[in-house]
Amino acid sequence: MASASAAKTVILRYQDIRSSVPLVDVEDFVTDGETSETLQAFLHQTPLSSDMLTTLLTDEIPDTGIPLGSTDIEFLLFQLNKLVGDPLNREHLEPLGEALYYAFLDGSMSVLELVRLYPASEVRLELHLLSRVHRDIDLFVQRITPLFNFFEELLPDLVCECETGAESVTSEPLRKTSFCSLSDASNYSPRRNAEDVVFAFGLIRRSFSIAELTTFAETGNVPKSWRYYLEMTNLDPEDLRATLTSEIELDLISLDEILNSLPGEYALFQLGRIIHTPSRKANIQALRSALILSAAADNNVTLLEFLQNYPAQQLIVEGEDLIRFGERLEERGAVSTVTADLEDVLVEIQKEIANEICDCIDSPKG
Repeated sequence: MASASAAKTVILRYQDIRSSVPLVDVEDFVTDGETSETLQAFLHQTPLSSDMLTTLLTDEIPDTGIPLGSTDIEFLLFQLNKLVGDPLNREHLEPLGEALYYAFLDGSMSVLELVRLYPASEVRLELHLLSRVHRDIDLFVQRITPLFNFFEELLPDLVCECETGAESVTSEPLRKTSFCSLSDASNYSPRRNAEDVVFAFGLIRRSFSIAELTTFAETGNVPKSWRYYLEMTNLDPEDLRATLTSEIELDLISLDEILNSLPGEYALFQLGRIIHTPSRKANIQALRSALILSAAADNNVTLLEFLQNYPAQQLIVEGEDLIRFGERLEERGAVSTVTADLEDVLVEIQKEIANEICDCIDSPKG
């Protein structure tokens, strides 16, 4: 089965330089080195050599044959969307997922093939990101994800910290999916910082205004309207206040570098399971922005500052996961002096991943 409609026009971008060319011009350039006047004029404004561009467009990334988990596919599409996708640069992942699915049907994928199979009349191609994204995708598909999948059965023994015996795997296997099963991504256009935070404890949900949380963190006074919710969730007000105000020490320069790397974005992707937009889309951009803005003043971040700087009108906090996250940091001594380093945070994010597959049980008593 072929893709419904192949892209006819490619919108080429190299930073601020932009040009629209027919897809056939790009294919002719790759095949025999011929360049149309429009394509030639565009390339002359960039530092890309013809050989380098041809190699990056046609170099094959092989399919490992190991199914990717649904969250891994979504992360992969997020990375690819930096390079190829909607002409307006929206996080519109479903068409990209369809193109990726068909591209891998023959066992490998190239950027040019992805562009060709993109199911729209126009497709964006960011040439200034071509080398970096190609490297990251190759790394993720061939090395990182297959490694996780290969050790899926062994992973619980590596990451679960049961004091006694453990049933290593949960009763349900990790869900697998195809490239074209992703739902359409919502557009993300940050306009203002968060005004409301919804804390979710299972089926119990309660919306708090940022203003209320700020007053509570500063004074410790619990509003009357909160008391029923706190009782229902067995949440100690002082624990909540400590979670809001405990500082994490993050060097701004290092933080910016890490959060814009592949491992850093994957960590943000996983952190999005705890703190996320209502649609669960564009979490990486929102989380990164909130962390950078919060650390900008003094290289320290509190949860309250993070919430205040979150670039969406509303966000959801999975309360049970958040409290467990904070408790693990405290157990490690990371917040005993109300500071923690980035390594502690990333370790705890990894533990949150482990929590999905670990099912510790008590060993039989002798």
